[in-house]
Amino acid sequence: MAKSIFMWLSIQLLTWPILAYHFFEIPFLISLINLIIIPIFSWIIIGGLFSLLLYTCHFPIAQPIAKCIELVLDGIEYVTGLLMKVPLATLCTGRPSMIMFILYGGIVILIGAVLFEYIKKNMFIKGVALLGCCYQLITFFDISPLKVTLL
Repeated sequence: MAKSIFMWLSIQLLTWPILAYHFFEIPFLISLINLIIIPIFSWIIIGGLFSLLLYTCHFPIAQPIAKCIELVLDGIEYVTGLLMKVPLATLCTGRPSMIMFILYGGIVILIGAVLFEYIKKNMFIKGVALLGCCYQLITFFDISPLKVTLL
């Protein structure tokens, strides 16, 4: 379970900035649901391949297996549709600047370093303080001006 959570967190931390850059939002709640849905999909893929194999061999059991898989997929689609209607299910971030990407990457590296115990505790505190100072400088000098676009 811990390995699955670590893999999920690693993937999310790497994909969230890409999603924010291209789609201006992060599907936060759906990202949490991936912890449950992704293991289900491995069984769906195996069942689908098994059903396809049985179908090519003209076994009548292939159709009920495929129908079960279709029902599971419909259920997942229904649940995720409901979850998307929950307030704050998606965090609207806008397009982050390159400086924000760099700061985010620094924070992710520091978190990873703490998790793997590659650096000592006092180094972590210094790194967080340095990133905080960089962020304050960026916001103080307002490097990226506010832009409003209306359609």
